[in-house]
Amino acid sequence: MSQVLMQKDKAFCEIVAKDRRDPLDNKFEALSKQDEWPKQWDKDVLYYDVITGTKDIKKAIWQRQAVNLMMTMWDIEIDMDLHPLTDEMKEAGIAADIRIYFKSSLQESYFKDRPATLAFAYYPGQGDISGIMVFNDDYYWNLTGEEVDAWKADPIHYTEGDGKKLKGYNFISVGGHEFGHVLGLTHSTRGLGLDLMDPYYNPDNFLPSMYDILRVLVKYPREQYRRWGSLGMLRKWMRIRILRYKLAI
Repeated sequence: MSQVLMQKDKAFCEIVAKDRRDPLDNKFEALSKQDEWPKQWDKDVLYYDVITGTKDIKKAIWQRQAVNLMMTMWDIEIDMDLHPLTDEMKEAGIAADIRIYFKSSLQESYFKDRPATLAFAYYPGQGDISGIMVFNDDYYWNLTGEEVDAWKADPIHYTEGDGKKLKGYNFISVGGHEFGHVLGLTHSTRGLGLDLMDPYYNPDNFLPSMYDILRVLVKYPREQYRRWGSLGMLRKWMRIRILRYKLAI
């Protein structure tokens, strides 16, 4: 399966956990220069599906909601429509444009070679490989990015009361970043640590910055007029929806 998912003759991009050492001195596989990727989707509607999920997020409905949120954060900014692939559509033989996988380093050799890589995704305009997003399931994923008691996440290897913690990585934040690549955005080069499209993981960045939004609008100009105030309300709603997981988990 790793050969199917990872095709090094295709252009892809990744996000790195800056607190984890990469023995290969991760250089990113986006482009030789940080130029904008020249291609984009030529569809008005994209369908997405989770092919293999993670056991870390215990409630299946939360995992589905997280995927919906990472799609919606971009959907509200551009005229393209993003929809989950339904069972009826699958039975009818319709394939998802965007496919999400969780793979361990035993299943995906790229994660074994580059253990600091949290996820990678392929740019549009590259045939069937476009739209694939792959998350490193060696990490512990949640919807907050906060540490958890290790025994709660992995009762097989940890014991209650041992005081050990596991770092959580925010699936919504990383997924939103990778979907930016699926749309055709490269990494932000501002170096301010404020953009969702920064190359390094930052749990405080879980929505596109205004700089990210301006970049995606250059690639996908908005034809329908939207009042700035209504967009502001949608962004506020998105932030509230994502932050509520800190109270629920």
